[in-house]
Amino acid sequence: MIFCPGLKQSDPAVEEKVKKAAKDFPAIKILPSVSHDRMLALIAAADFLVANSREESMSTVAAEAWMLETPTILSCGGGAKGL
Repeated sequence: MIFCPGLKQSDPAVEEKVKKAAKDFPAIKILPSVSHDRMLALIAAADFLVANSREESMSTVAAEAWMLETPTILSCGGGAKGL
């Protein structure tokens, strides 16, 4: 699992839980900031993408995942949801 909380959109409670889990599960990697090209490569190689839509009505990262044919799970908080 790769967790990319972003610089401004991270939920502190979720981020803290992931950090705690990463101590027990070395397969969890936390990448606070990655370039756009690196993010696209991660999305293309991923089995699926989980993204929140709390800030945006349509998550840009979700749209990029769809273009790369990566299955996507979204929250419905900001308007977009799907699988």
